[in-house]
Amino acid sequence: MAYSEGGYIPSDFEDILSRIIVRVNEEFGTDYTRQTFIGTNFYKCFYPIIQELISVEADFALAYAKLTDYIRSTNEMLAVSKTAEEALISVFKKNGYTVSLERNTLQNAGTIGLCVDVDSAAQDYAGIKADILELLKNNTVAGISFKGAERGFRTLSNGQDMEFAYDLPNKTDIYLKLTITLSNDTNILVDSEEEIKNKLIDNIGQMYALGRKFEPARYFTVSRDAPYAADVLLEYKKEGEETYSSQVYQSKYTDLFVFAKNRLEVIMQ
Repeated sequence: MAYSEGGYIPSDFEDILSRIIVRVNEEFGTDYTRQTFIGTNFYKCFYPIIQELISVEADFALAYAKLTDYIRSTNEMLAVSKTAEEALISVFKKNGYTVSLERNTLQNAGTIGLCVDVDSAAQDYAGIKADILELLKNNTVAGISFKGAERGFRTLSNGQDMEFAYDLPNKTDIYLKLTITLSNDTNILVDSEEEIKNKLIDNIGQMYALGRKFEPARYFTVSRDAPYAADVLLEYKKEGEETYSSQVYQSKYTDLFVFAKNRLEVIMQ
């Protein structure tokens, strides 16, 4: 089972099957390929085991993600005053704003890059901007510089005017393609295309956020979402691109992917 910074990614059917074929060939001196292995008694024996392994790995990945979220939330409550970034995110969240922060490195030490998910075209944006700048003034320490296109001055307690700044999200329309390989060995009712689309969009809404990596393998799985399938593959592309990808997208803190059902294609095979 692979691991990334976002958590564990369950193995798919083909990955487990390939590993089993290698071990069978080593153990019994055979030379099976995928094509010759399917239909053998070995395959019939291992098929339900593979399905169970996929289910167990998916459950473990989900449990790990929940445990990580619990630990993160607990640490925030216990040590928020010691963690400037978490404290700032918490303050904005309490005031109704979704934000992401640029990861702190030696190169940008002493600088805060903050992205706030608000609409600059909103009728009351001037008031929203003033509120955001005020939150920055009241919840950051002296000596910090700010980066961002949205800028404004605020007067500090000592009478000094200081410029604060933040960014707006770089929103990108995303096209999705979900390929579902149906299992021949289950009687579980297959969801309709509309049900599949609703489930996927809902999963993304719960697990993806501004500035977060986009990890396709996390959002639709066999064990959690499609027990009637042997395998699933979620791919994505940006508007204007020709080729879909299933690789993890390394987001900047200002990146925000936008999804819609009318940009989602479901293929069943």
